[in-house]
Amino acid sequence: MKKITFLLLILLSNTLTAQNHEKLWVDVIENENLGRIKTANRKVEIIYKAAKASNNEVEIIKCFFYKSKYLQILDENAQLKIILNLKNEIKTASTPSQSILNYVYAKCLKDYIKNNGNKLYKRTKLENGADGNFLTWDSYTFNTKIDDLFDLSIKNENNLKSISLDKYESIFDFIDNTDSKKQSLFDYLVKECIEHYKSKDNYIYLNDKDKYQDLLGTDSEFLKTNIDSINKVNLVKTLNLFKKISNNIDDNLTLNRIE
Repeated sequence: MKKITFLLLILLSNTLTAQNHEKLWVDVIENENLGRIKTANRKVEIIYKAAKASNNEVEIIKCFFYKSKYLQILDENAQLKIILNLKNEIKTASTPSQSILNYVYAKCLKDYIKNNGNKLYKRTKLENGADGNFLTWDSYTFNTKIDDLFDLSIKNENNLKSISLDKYESIFDFIDNTDSKKQSLFDYLVKECIEHYKSKDNYIYLNDKDKYQDLLGTDSEFLKTNIDSINKVNLVKTLNLFKKISNNIDDNLTLNRIE
């Protein structure tokens, strides 16, 4: 798998469970385990067409993960085709499914940067931004697009708050975490956005701690803090995301903010 790596897709697809079209999904897994990837892929296509006809979006997304995994084995142009398939699914999906797919798109691009960073940093910045084939993008264009996709994943806040994450149980690995299943889709995606923006030079250095002491305190103190004067764009984004869910977070997320 060194040639093409979409780690997120591999991890997610390996944790999916057969719910709808149960017999066909059993056949898919059996054929995959026997190395009959083309046969497994054909059966996924059958499920996909049925899911499209009935507008079963959970099954559609599930099929996308499996098709993407098999493309990496069957097609030397898998990277480009996976992204094109993903963009096409986003166009026709409902708001909550679009949010999930934008998140997946962002994670795919992050994984691509991780494996191709040196090559990307040598490229000249594109004048037209993230247009055309992503394989031609420079590092700035990649990072800008990734930020945009994470932002899009939580854009429809009210809609996402009304949807329980367990609706999408078959495409997320909860690892028997009942508390996770009680989250809204918005809670889950905001936490993923926080992890993304936290990784972008968001440190408060020791000589700044007195100035930003309220950021390091309890949730009630943090919620009252005015963060608009902070001159770090990604830090402000991260803290604003924490504020969106600070009334509905556990102790681990509070510690996550303080760290």
